[in-house]
Amino acid sequence: MKRALTLVIMMILFFLTAVGASAQEQIVRFQKKSMKISAALNLIERQTGLTFAYNKGHLDVNKTVDVPEGKNVMDALSEILAGTGTQAHLNGKVIVISTVGNELKTITLKGTVTDRAGEPLAGASIMLDGTLKGVLSDVDGSFVFPDLTCPASLRIDYLGFVSRTITISGSERQPLSISLEEDNRLLSESVVIGYGTQKKETLTGSITVRKMTEIENRPMTHASEALYSMPGLYINQSSSKPGSDGATIRVRGVGTLSSSSPMILVDGIEYSLDEINPDDIETISVLKDASASIYGSKAANGVILITTKSAKKGAPVVRLKANFGVQSPTYVPDVVTDPILYMRMRNQAELNEGKLVTTYNDADILEYEEGMKHDKYIYPASDWYDLCYEHGFVQEYNASVSGGGDKVDYMIGLGYMRQKGVMVSNDDATRYSWNIKVNTQVTKRLKVGASILGNFRFNTEPIYGVSTTINIINRALPIFSTRLPDGRWLNTWLSTPGRNNPENPLLYLKEGRTTRQPHRLLGKIDLQYTLPWHLTYRATLGYLKSDNYSKNFKTAMYTYNPKTYEKKDFSPYVYVKDWDSNAYNTTFYNTLSYDNTFAKKHTLGVMLGYEHKYTNSAAFTAKKRDYFNNQLDALTPGTKMDEITGAVSEQILSSFFGRVTYNYKEKYLADFTARYDGSSKFAKGNRWAFFPAVSIGWRLDKENWMRNISWIDILKLRGSVGQMGNQAIGNYEYLMSVLASPSYNYSFGDTISGGAAIRDFVDEDISWETTTTYNAGLDFAVLGGRLNFTADFYKKRTEGILRDVKIPAQIGNLKGPKQNIGVVANDGMEYSIQWRDGYRDFRYSLGGNFCYNKNIVVDLKGQEYISTFNIIKEGEPISAWYLYQADGFYNSYEEIANSATVGSGVKPGYIRYKDLNGDGSIDDRDRAVSGNLTPSITYAFNFSVGWKGVELSAQFQGVADVYTYLSGNLAAPFWNGAGVLKEWTTDAWTEENHNSRLPILHTATGAPEMHNYKNTQWLYDASYLRCKQLQLSWTMPEKWMKVIKMKQIQLFVNGQNLFTFSPLKMFDPEIDLSSTNLIQYPSLKTYNFGFNITF
Repeated sequence: MKRALTLVIMMILFFLTAVGASAQEQIVRFQKKSMKISAALNLIERQTGLTFAYNKGHLDVNKTVDVPEGKNVMDALSEILAGTGTQAHLNGKVIVISTVGNELKTITLKGTVTDRAGEPLAGASIMLDGTLKGVLSDVDGSFVFPDLTCPASLRIDYLGFVSRTITISGSERQPLSISLEEDNRLLSESVVIGYGTQKKETLTGSITVRKMTEIENRPMTHASEALYSMPGLYINQSSSKPGSDGATIRVRGVGTLSSSSPMILVDGIEYSLDEINPDDIETISVLKDASASIYGSKAANGVILITTKSAKKGAPVVRLKANFGVQSPTYVPDVVTDPILYMRMRNQAELNEGKLVTTYNDADILEYEEGMKHDKYIYPASDWYDLCYEHGFVQEYNASVSGGGDKVDYMIGLGYMRQKGVMVSNDDATRYSWNIKVNTQVTKRLKVGASILGNFRFNTEPIYGVSTTINIINRALPIFSTRLPDGRWLNTWLSTPGRNNPENPLLYLKEGRTTRQPHRLLGKIDLQYTLPWHLTYRATLGYLKSDNYSKNFKTAMYTYNPKTYEKKDFSPYVYVKDWDSNAYNTTFYNTLSYDNTFAKKHTLGVMLGYEHKYTNSAAFTAKKRDYFNNQLDALTPGTKMDEITGAVSEQILSSFFGRVTYNYKEKYLADFTARYDGSSKFAKGNRWAFFPAVSIGWRLDKENWMRNISWIDILKLRGSVGQMGNQAIGNYEYLMSVLASPSYNYSFGDTISGGAAIRDFVDEDISWETTTTYNAGLDFAVLGGRLNFTADFYKKRTEGILRDVKIPAQIGNLKGPKQNIGVVANDGMEYSIQWRDGYRDFRYSLGGNFCYNKNIVVDLKGQEYISTFNIIKEGEPISAWYLYQADGFYNSYEEIANSATVGSGVKPGYIRYKDLNGDGSIDDRDRAVSGNLTPSITYAFNFSVGWKGVELSAQFQGVADVYTYLSGNLAAPFWNGAGVLKEWTTDAWTEENHNSRLPILHTATGAPEMHNYKNTQWLYDASYLRCKQLQLSWTMPEKWMKVIKMKQIQLFVNGQNLFTFSPLKMFDPEIDLSSTNLIQYPSLKTYNFGFNITF
């Protein structure tokens, strides 16, 4: 926290220093000894941004005068005007030149601010140009500006209208009438919806929109970072592994037992969010209610529509962006790294369990303690997080150019990203991306566009994978040695239970590698033909090609005893594994739409469409082993074929869809959609389903009886109901799978014949999961758009939940069928508020959102599904934690004797469990639902403050009412030979400390009474509030840009994940909450600096 605040102060001082002195104190450089007065005044205006007001009859501007050098504005003017009979006065950003003796006039100015129709504008700002002095108009648009020195320049601002600057001489007739023009750019603002766009003011659905212009200057490695703080979305970035987006995305809760991820489309084509360069994105629309029904069978979890940057007509505009960042883990476990303390704690834990002989004898401990003084190889004190982690680095470069004329326009965007992760080896990623678009107006009616979007990525990982390697680091002990100077890997000379073949984490990191080369290419052709009678035909053909090639190269691995140099075969063979998965997807959809307005009151839109998707995927794996050395990494030199597999799959989805929209004077709004989907994932007779939706809206602010309430800009009520589907299951789930294997071979006489066996039962009647959603909403904007408020209340009910049903193992040990078994409900509310305002050069904004979602399993046909940690049960959230209830610790054997216990091994300091049913024993009937796996509360807030070109902005994200269960290495002490956290030295139960947070020090393996019974002692509150972004930027003054012939230069420093408030201290709270362990790549804290240039 202190480091983050120090960084903020340093950033502010750095940028404020760069801003420089105020205009009137600026030194004027004339570069000549004499010039005409007119030329001198023009030069001052260009250098300072100030303007002049004077009577030409009183000042001869053609007179040549001597000009001073190296003086500020007012001092220079005193010398220039000497002898002219005039004098200069500074009034805001206006320098008034008047005759000597003619003092400036001070008045009280009265007036009214209205729109072009004469409607008053309440809350308009009337500012003395170049100052913070000003007033606001009241409810009827009137204002009073006292003590105004004239002549003066006033600036009138009102959000949603074009700003206006007027000059006041002091002799105007009062009250003054000032009218503002509506800003057509804001009025025509449209939102991307399914298969089209719609004016924001006429939306009837619950759609959250993010314009990347709002956050485009923030460096982002993954596109999911652009979704932070959007209302109704839960974003959990559980891993920061290079080359992979570890985000979990949920829209309004979890409504299924299968995939709960939303459907994501990029420019109308399904695409992975992980595969898009954030800099290529222009807007993001999240469809949360019945507005998603237009996408039918894949929309039950919400729909995210991403629109990439498009071509812009006009002169070429070139943009360059670059940022450089340093990264480090937000949290690493605070583990005991002192080997002497570790050994003594291990021994004490075993004594606490009643063992008579401990792992490490006193002689070995004394020898070790003495040996640490002179031999770091035999007697190490290894801090494995320090040895295996280092600072990571990330750098990104993006360049784009766009332009064009009436016939052809274009956009070319290229990107490069390089990330070196925090692990010391085999932890990096590189991405090359492109986004190319060309549009041609072939004829007056025909427009054709083509685009290519994609990337090449190259990632490197440790040979055993990231998760396994992280686990090995977590398990490493301070008594494990590292490496000899000659390159030999070491283990340890001390014996520890559970560590028969001690792993060296650096060996895992540096020997061998896994290289991955995922490539994506999306090619798209768009056609638009304008027909008579207000008809438009549109067609899109998209082709998505993905290739995921990977190679595993494992070398022969050996370790050595650091005391005896005895060689140990850790993994003594070499293997190479090549694997590749390819897929291509063709999408064709076309629409015919009709849009017309009748009698300037009735606006009708009708759209009909058809879509066809075909997906083909194939995979191949080959693995060979027993190579001659550690250098050969091709398949051919291997002497033994260890594995060879392959698979092919196809999928088809055909759809008919349509939409009808109607509004009366943009006051009464209605939207009807329908989709009819057919999927090859289901058997004949169950392949087609119908998904209708309707939404309505009422603009109360358009009613005559509200026209006099001028401070209300928008007051809209919305309501919707619709159905969506979910087909997130594998292909051919309705067909029995047959496995052919040599183990099933059989013989007829002397002939061996191949055999096969059925693997599972199936249910041919399975069909769609169907989600019905209801939404009621309110949109409210006041004071010229300064204050915006949105509220939504929703109910979602998903029926026909698909899940594998268990069958008795006696029936051939077969896997049970997938069936539609249940009903899940999600009810919630969302609130969002934003305030934006400013005074001339000063601007600020403050906003936030709060979302609550209640998830309940409504019906499971009387069944329950219980796993080691969780339960799916009617009346409870999906996969709720289902645990024994910890009730403190036993303090004496007498207390144990008088309690229900889990066995004879229970000792003082052990966990005491609640006997919930009071039957005198602790068993499965004493487990209870103990918390949510998915947060029921999410919230976010943001602010920005800017003055001239300097802006400070921040973004915070939080979750509440969410829990995670942590067990395994380090989460529990000495888990199967692993280490222990420092918290066990201070927070554990002892005879002297009964009011402890942790039970008595023990080994997890030696105290099964506390770990075999999954209980709430190890359940942690994972709520948090995190600073996701903190940025300070400086945009160079426009006058500088004119001099160097550029449009904009912006410099910035930025911090991500700088600080977090959470009751969970062991690890980062933004983890994979369902994992129940600490085997996760750490979340990263990042410090960035960079620049954005436009010319």
